[in-house]
Amino acid sequence: MKLYLFNPAHDLALAHGKSHYIPPKIIKKFAYDFALLTFWYAKTKSSLLLFDESQKSFLEKYNYLFNCAFKSFSLSELNKEKNSGFHINDAIDIYPWGWNHTLREWLIEEGIDESNLPTKEYIFILTRLSHRSSSVQLLPKLQLSSFFCGESSLFYSITDVIKFVESRPCSVLKEPISGSGRGVMWCDGELITSLQTWAERIIERQHGLVAEPCFNKVIDFAMEFEFDDFGDCQFLGYSLFYTSNLGSYQGNHLLSDQCIEDILGQYVPKKELLSLKKELAHQLKDLTKGNYKGYLGVDMMICRFMEAPHFRIHPCVEINFRMNMGIVAWSIHKHFLHPMAKGKFETYFYKKDEEALVKHLAMEAKYPLIIENHRLISGYLPLVPVTSTSRYRAWVIVE
Repeated sequence: MKLYLFNPAHDLALAHGKSHYIPPKIIKKFAYDFALLTFWYAKTKSSLLLFDESQKSFLEKYNYLFNCAFKSFSLSELNKEKNSGFHINDAIDIYPWGWNHTLREWLIEEGIDESNLPTKEYIFILTRLSHRSSSVQLLPKLQLSSFFCGESSLFYSITDVIKFVESRPCSVLKEPISGSGRGVMWCDGELITSLQTWAERIIERQHGLVAEPCFNKVIDFAMEFEFDDFGDCQFLGYSLFYTSNLGSYQGNHLLSDQCIEDILGQYVPKKELLSLKKELAHQLKDLTKGNYKGYLGVDMMICRFMEAPHFRIHPCVEINFRMNMGIVAWSIHKHFLHPMAKGKFETYFYKKDEEALVKHLAMEAKYPLIIENHRLISGYLPLVPVTSTSRYRAWVIVE
C-alpha cells in the first residue's frame, strides 16, 4: 500500500533536528485543514491519511468527479491494524510532504515497522542536503553564460555578516534551514541591533548564516525534479509562482510547460533555459550522490539589470528537498485540467473562524464549476474541505 500524508511542519522539524519536535498549534491546524491536498499529487492506487468523516466524504466526491480510486486511511485504522496483528508493514510505502526525525519516530509509535521507513542516517543526509549551503555550493556552477546571475555566501561569524551587509545597499539574510518563505531578513546597508541579535542566535544554533545581495526580481519560477530509486534525476516540469512582499508563497499559474517557457522566453533566450535544465539535473545528481529519493524543486527568478543583458536568470534561490506547492500545481494541470484550460492555484490563511467559509461560498457562487470527461473546464474548485472552523484554504480558479 502507498500511503500519502501531509506534514507541513517538515521544515521546522528538520531545523529542530531532534525526534520529538512539537509544532505550533496553527501548524497542526494547517496539517488538518490540508490533509486532502495529497489527492492532487498522489500516484494511482494510493491511500491518503485523513482525519475525519468529512474529509473522507470529500474524497469520495473528488474520486467521482475525476474518475479516481484513492482510498482513505485514518490513525484509528492504523492503530486498529497494529493491535489486531494484521501485518500492514508487509506492504506499506509512505510518501510524506517531507521526511524528518520527528515524523519517523511518530510513525514507529503508530506501529509502522522501521524496515518500511528511511533510516536515521538517511534523514541526517537529508538534513545536510536541505541546508542552504547546498544552494551556496550549487549557485556558482550554474552561471552558464552572461544571462545568469546570483551570489550567495555562508558566514560563520557575525563580523563577516556585518562586513557583507555594510558593503551593499541592500542584502538578505537567511537561516540555513527554515521553512519556505520563513527565516529571511532584509537589510538596508546596516545590521541593526535587533537583526544582529537574531543573526548571532542563528549562527550559534545552525552553525552559520547565509547572506546574499538583493536583486531586482521580475518573476518567480522553479524547475521541478524527481529522483528515482537508482538516484537518477528526471525533470518533471516548470512552476510559475508568485509570493507576497515578504516572500511567502501565495499561488501558482496553471499553465503548460510550453506556455511557461514562452513567458520566460520573453526575458531570456529559451536556449538558456534548456541549457540550465540539463546542467541542473547533472549537478543535482552529483550533489546528492545517490542519497536522495523523491521530489525536489529549485526556486529561481528572472532579475532586471541596468546594463545588458537586461534580464538574467538567478538559477538557485532555494532548493526544496521535498514535495512542494509547485509540483502540486504541475500535477493539477497535468492530471485534472482540460488540456486547453488555464488558471490559478492559490492558498490562503485566515485569522478567524467563518472567514474561510464565507469566502469559499462567495467564490462558489461567482465561479460555477464545469467539469467534462473528468477534467476541469472552468470555475472554482476547492482542493480541500472548507468548514466554519477552517483557517487554511487551497483552490483552483479556471476562467
